[in-house]
Amino acid sequence: MKNLLTTLVVLVFGVAVATAQGLAQETTAAAPDAGGDPFTEAFFAEVAGIPLGEAEAALVKGGDLVLAVHRNTQTMTVYNGTPAAIVNGLAEVYTVPVTTRVVQRSSPQDKDAMTRDTFVTAKNISYYPTQLPAGTYKLDYSTQDVAGYGPGIHIDAYVDTTVKNKEGKNESKKMNDYFVHGTDLDNTWGCVGVKYGNMSRVMNSYHRSYGPKILTIDAYSPRKSPSKRHN
Repeated sequence: MKNLLTTLVVLVFGVAVATAQGLAQETTAAAPDAGGDPFTEAFFAEVAGIPLGEAEAALVKGGDLVLAVHRNTQTMTVYNGTPAAIVNGLAEVYTVPVTTRVVQRSSPQDKDAMTRDTFVTAKNISYYPTQLPAGTYKLDYSTQDVAGYGPGIHIDAYVDTTVKNKEGKNESKKMNDYFVHGTDLDNTWGCVGVKYGNMSRVMNSYHRSYGPKILTIDAYSPRKSPSKRHN
């Protein structure tokens, strides 16, 4: 949670950094390990003790939205609330199952491969489906339907993708057709697929949010038992 808050503050709430630095300097004497750095365990412990006022308490759900995708567990944790609510543990937080995989279950290819080794075609473009690289992305708009899977949230990502040009040769192109959307499959063509009917809840959180909206996605960690991901 503390790491997530650090990312949120640095990327989205830059205007609060000066204030945070001032608070950190004031608390350095009481917490010498903080070293004046506003993004330390000591600093967040101090923030966590600040009580919410009535106005803030009324807005704990809403505020900002963070969709944190965990690739190893194929889950996504949703954080929806004001920064103060998130720090104080009062924001809406829940986890849903997702798929980030692009390789079909029936394929002999490694199921965690970042790029599928067979072409698919959409909107007259043939390309190798490619997973989102690890990183942080803005969620910039929603739509009522994504490829027949219902409502979705667009991810503002431009990903290098191998496509087949008019001459039938492979070339690299940056693709921007990435969404968070519902699915009943074990793979997508690069999007984050929310499984088992949980997309409506994610959409409710998205529409309730009135602040910045971001998605974070991590990388696969080293495998301890590779065979499990090939089943």
